[in-house]
Amino acid sequence: EGLKKTSCLEPLSRAVLKSRELLVVWTAFCVLHSNATRLHSAVMKGFGVPLHFEDLGHLVLPTKAEGDVVLAVASYLKNVGTDSPIFSLKSEESTFELGRRFADQSSELISIWKQEVDDANSRVQGHWEEVQRKQQLAAQLRNDIANLEVELANLQGLLVPKQHELAEHGNKERRANAHHASSYAVRSYDSVAHSVCRGEVNRLASQESSLENQLSTKKSQLEAAL
Repeated sequence: EGLKKTSCLEPLSRAVLKSRELLVVWTAFCVLHSNATRLHSAVMKGFGVPLHFEDLGHLVLPTKAEGDVVLAVASYLKNVGTDSPIFSLKSEESTFELGRRFADQSSELISIWKQEVDDANSRVQGHWEEVQRKQQLAAQLRNDIANLEVELANLQGLLVPKQHELAEHGNKERRANAHHASSYAVRSYDSVAHSVCRGEVNRLASQESSLENQLSTKKSQLEAAL
């Protein structure tokens, strides 16, 4: 018989416990809502809550004190109403409107918003200045590359004939130094002219290498600027 009595009481105990938990949560909500309304009456005006006082009728609470709390909470909720409820999961429109109102009357939030706008404008301006800087740099680099390519082509126009000339001096040197070289071959070879030509080829080749390095650097810079 004791076991039957205990098993019958268990569902009732669980119902009471859940009812008390719900009452505590709703009471806390009402306290917070009341304080918010008192502190921000203009902002909170016209908004209801998503809680329906009729739902409190389903609570299972055994003591008079708990019943009195239920009546107080129900009275508060009935007085506030459910029109345009804030913090409702069904519709967030009223909550967003509450946020807009609060932001509009808060000098701190307005200051934060203005600072964010200024920062965003600064970022846009900085980005645009960077774009213009890169455009100007790219134009300058393209001009430099064009000039270097012309200079390199002119230099190569001088270098190639000199290389052919140096090769011919080398051929004459080999013929003059051959074991059975003719007197004509010996007279045809000019060691001084050979040396001068070699120096000129080396000088032009060095300039060519320098221009090619400059051209490669400019092209890399242009690629990075784009």
